[in-house]
Amino acid sequence: MTENAERTITLRDLEAQYHRLVLTEPSLANHLKAGPDGVRYSASCRALTNRIPATRAALLSAIAARGLADSLSDPGASLKIWTNSDNGQVHVVEHTEAVVHHVDAETWMISYGDDVLGDLARLRESKLPNETGGILLGIADMSRKSIHIAYALPQPLDSEGTKAGFERGVVGVLDEVNRVVESSMHQLRYVGEWHSHPRQSSAWPSVIDLSQLAWLDSELAIEGLPGLMAIAADDGNYSIILSRRDGQPPPVSPKRNTGGR
Repeated sequence: MTENAERTITLRDLEAQYHRLVLTEPSLANHLKAGPDGVRYSASCRALTNRIPATRAALLSAIAARGLADSLSDPGASLKIWTNSDNGQVHVVEHTEAVVHHVDAETWMISYGDDVLGDLARLRESKLPNETGGILLGIADMSRKSIHIAYALPQPLDSEGTKAGFERGVVGVLDEVNRVVESSMHQLRYVGEWHSHPRQSSAWPSVIDLSQLAWLDSELAIEGLPGLMAIAADDGNYSIILSRRDGQPPPVSPKRNTGGR
């Protein structure tokens, strides 16, 4: 992973895009899964590693050295993953950088890419004319007070969506969240909720939305996180809303997604 020359796309942004790529690219389904001979070399976080032959380590080291040199010669951001199979073949997955939005919401910084916004638009369109919604997963850094939204889950099977409202279901939610968490080696976590608005409606939150945001804030407060909500509307319009605990109206970041839908 390399940042772009302007550093408008940081390594933290690319890490979120990396975890989304692992979840959406079939060839990377077991990319972060520890093998049966995993070795825990310390008691620290992510201390489980794998044994690999020296020949494979040498091959991957050479690929990494060449890849790093190529990436640094390109002013754009870069994300590439090389995988060495048992028969010696090397498979590469190259991710086209997604435009990243950074929203300074009071004491928290919220970041998300156009790839995530494109997912929200597609999930919304798949259920029109009814509303839909689901869970947001991302990387939360308590010390930096930053949240990188990385992935949006579709609505659970028992959800109820109409032209006038949406109620998210719960069937299979815990299993799916646990699957995503395990697939990311516990780097992704639940960070909030998203839902759509019907045709000819804006992405601004309704009174019901703000009430749900207050409830979400109370649920996440015990973990030190603010309530976070995303709303998808017509023509790629969306808003990101963050709760506040000082009695003031929550900051809303209404935007239009100009990236691919």
